[in-house]
Amino acid sequence: MTDERTTPIPCAGEPGAPDSRAAPPLPWSKTAPSTFPAPRRFVRRSDLEFFSRAPFIAAWARDENLNAFWKNRAQLLAHNLKTVPLGQTLHQWGMHKEAADERTTRMRRVLETGEHDMFYMIACKSRVLVNVFPLDEKDFGHRGVFLTAQETRWEPPIEADTLATPSCNYLLSELSNREFEVFHLIACGCSTAEIVRLIHRSEATVNNHIASIHRALDTHSRADLVRVAVERGISHFTDEEWSLIAESRARLRKGLSPQDLMQYKFKDRH
Repeated sequence: MTDERTTPIPCAGEPGAPDSRAAPPLPWSKTAPSTFPAPRRFVRRSDLEFFSRAPFIAAWARDENLNAFWKNRAQLLAHNLKTVPLGQTLHQWGMHKEAADERTTRMRRVLETGEHDMFYMIACKSRVLVNVFPLDEKDFGHRGVFLTAQETRWEPPIEADTLATPSCNYLLSELSNREFEVFHLIACGCSTAEIVRLIHRSEATVNNHIASIHRALDTHSRADLVRVAVERGISHFTDEEWSLIAESRARLRKGLSPQDLMQYKFKDRH
């Protein structure tokens, strides 16, 4: 007899995957993904059918040991999600320990309480809203969690906290720590004079930072930088949230060699 605990559910589009044409509507399927309600419910196998065909929602499932055993083929986070092999935890996959620890703590809380969780995070280059639901233990034959993630390029009408750690070590790796800070201030509409006052640097130094940011992101004006920030949802982070992300990013970058940084810069551009 096949053991449901060890048999992975195929990825969407693979032989044996659920038939998306027969997918029943879900409670949240008519709602913008960034406005998911927070129901006290468990995800069932039939729910995977809907997410098998959801083109802009990344979704994956993990068992009680947090090993991934199913994922869809959404293009969101393609650079990140497509490389996540089935049968591995975030730590085994190679995510930085601090980032993996923060996400693992949130998933384990859902396992223990059986309650839905929701948070924002930086994934590669964008602001992403993540929902974590408990699996229906009777339906799957084991406990686990189901996660969805979608870019939020607008200010959602819900409140959720933000993870401090980015999911990728190479988050905007072209930028120095100071430039990373200045980029967010520009995204929030601060003038050069305001940035000078906030970071306690001279106007010449701030202008040098801005010029370096333009070279790194291939932009040519302040309007271009704001557009990039809005497209990635970065302008919606508060100053406090961005400071936490910047501090975490700086810690994660300390252990990277020059060769690693060059590799991550290449990934950031592709």
